[in-house]
Amino acid sequence: MSERDLLELAAHFDRTGQPLHAIQCLLGLLGMEGKLLPDVETRARARLGRLLVHHTHNLRQAKTHLQTAQQLCGRLRGMHCLKAEVASSLGELCRCMGDADMGVAALRQGLDACAAGAASSERAALPRWVAHLHMQLSDLHAAVGADADAQASVAAGLEAATKAELLPEALLFRLSAVQLSMLAGGDNAARVTAALRDARAAAGAVAAARAGEDGAAGAAHAFVLYSQLHLELLQLIQNLAVGAISEFDVSPGPGGGPALIQGIDVLLSEVEDRGPGELGYSWIPPPAMRCIALLAASELLAASGSVAEAGQQLDAAESALASARASLGLPPPPQHHPGSSRSAGPPPPPGADGGADGTGIPTGQPSTDAAAAAAVAGTLDRVPRADQLSASLLGDDTLDHVELWEARPLAVLALAVGGQRAQLALLQGQYAVARGHVLGCMAQLLVSPTLRPLAPHVHTLAGLYCHGVGQYTAAEGHFGAAQALHEGVGSATGRDVSAAAAAAALRACALLAQDAPDSVSRAIEAIGGLQDASSPSTAPGGPSASAVLHTHARAGRHARCALQLVSGLVRLRLAASATSADASAEQARAAKLALSKALKVAHQTVRHHQLVTSVMLAMVPVQLRSGAVGGGGGGAAAGGTAGGDVAGAAQMLSSADLLARNNGDGATRAAVKRAMLDVLAAQGADEGTLAAARTDADARAAKLARAREGAVAADPRAHAAVMAWGLA
Repeated sequence: MSERDLLELAAHFDRTGQPLHAIQCLLGLLGMEGKLLPDVETRARARLGRLLVHHTHNLRQAKTHLQTAQQLCGRLRGMHCLKAEVASSLGELCRCMGDADMGVAALRQGLDACAAGAASSERAALPRWVAHLHMQLSDLHAAVGADADAQASVAAGLEAATKAELLPEALLFRLSAVQLSMLAGGDNAARVTAALRDARAAAGAVAAARAGEDGAAGAAHAFVLYSQLHLELLQLIQNLAVGAISEFDVSPGPGGGPALIQGIDVLLSEVEDRGPGELGYSWIPPPAMRCIALLAASELLAASGSVAEAGQQLDAAESALASARASLGLPPPPQHHPGSSRSAGPPPPPGADGGADGTGIPTGQPSTDAAAAAAVAGTLDRVPRADQLSASLLGDDTLDHVELWEARPLAVLALAVGGQRAQLALLQGQYAVARGHVLGCMAQLLVSPTLRPLAPHVHTLAGLYCHGVGQYTAAEGHFGAAQALHEGVGSATGRDVSAAAAAAALRACALLAQDAPDSVSRAIEAIGGLQDASSPSTAPGGPSASAVLHTHARAGRHARCALQLVSGLVRLRLAASATSADASAEQARAAKLALSKALKVAHQTVRHHQLVTSVMLAMVPVQLRSGAVGGGGGGAAAGGTAGGDVAGAAQMLSSADLLARNNGDGATRAAVKRAMLDVLAAQGADEGTLAAARTDADARAAKLARAREGAVAADPRAHAAVMAWGLA
């Protein structure tokens, strides 16, 4: 068999999914007696190196073959496509080995070879190699956090693809531009919107061009569907990030699930059984794409008060994640901890606030995870023993060089599922269950250094748990750590304005909950000033309100709403401690304005029931003091008194209680019952009515205290691990 016959046979085995046979053919070719022609040897070594990278663990031998092929390229005249192929394979090897400098140098050599062949007989084939090498460069830059270089590579690749009229390649660069813009942080909402618009136009051009092609139902059609699915998921993620919740339809669709994912589900059904060769490119596995859509649906349903349905979407997301892992040959995800419920389940019946005893703790043995608690105790940099963690966690050191890249998005999704489960459990007062999920997220982060950019999100989960069980100082520490990381302190990904603003608002809430002498001033400092449209910040040396609003205008709607809420709470504290009636009235007026804006956004735009109930609770003292929201100057509001709108305050508490009851939110219901005492007093209720209401409020407060204490007592070590994680 001749040299070229062996090359062709190896290519056949490669195309038909028999890589080991292809490797044997190429090894046989290189072992033939006599000197091979330089182009034959170069091609054989390039292809052998690529096969070794993708199908074996022998990176050292792959590197030897590819570097030899690179040296042989210097002896070749012409052969520009072959030189590009060698550069591409070497770049892929370097990405797997983490050698960005060598990979960038190799890929640029490939681009130089393509430029040198612009007038050669190969010129028709070279533009696709140029596009491919630029895409590899972008991926390599992005993998090491060199976002500006990645964006430059995308721009260069897009220019080359557009010039050569390569519509599919141009679309892929447009999609890459969207993703890089979304990851850039900072004031990028307008840039992401523009990038999405351009990508949608490019997708339309590809669909139109391929509609008349032969075999439109085959690979060409699959590429169109897959890229459209890719685009729709990016749009979904961006809408969630900026809080454009009013644009979503969470009503049940024809198939029973939320209407917002029905279209995505249709696209998924068309592509989920196809491999990368049919789809035209590789992003993430279709089951993982389904997991993203289901996670989004769960978040939106939970925000709108459909907690049971949100749990069902999480169950489906977890199943999709297991399918994605199985498609890559990875172990199934960890099982739920003993005592934890698979989903949040339906809210408790009226009059109950959680578990069977009304404490919010599920019946049966509380959730524990001693292994995860042992692993995460201490600092972020602690390396757990292998026997402390489940083998089903996607640890970086348990995956080979190919699996590591394929598994990374699945590990991120596993963190997202665990985080959403933790938040649903916290909402319903299932603190031990929530802690188990938080520990699972921490354990995954510890075994996956490549996921370290997600540390601020895990700090936020830890802070929510600590706040839920009344450990406000620890909650402040975690929220502060998240805020610092989101602001770019010690982060390779740069400032994330929305996430930093949200963490700042949570930190301020934890400070106010501590009720220390300096709580108000520190809360003002945490959010960088107070959120209202007319008064300056009361923080010494703090920025003016207009400057603060300009700073936070880039944040998402959720974060801006939370900041307005915190500003209103702080203003109420300042009104209560003011030394003059005029100063108190001015602070109350500013509180009313900030809270009115927050309520409007929470109800009409972000449609988040927890935010709505929190704002309505904060509005009660404003209602009792100054009249109905949006009312004019003096005079009594309809149904109120000369001092305030008592009927309006009572209605707000009734609405807040209804929303909290639907969510199974015992903590908010306890706060509502406590606030109702002030409303009853303002209504002139008799002592018997007040005493009964006081007894009810005290009973609910006691239930909440028992739930918190019971969760801590159930596993003090796990509780301490969450409290201290990353705060040494």
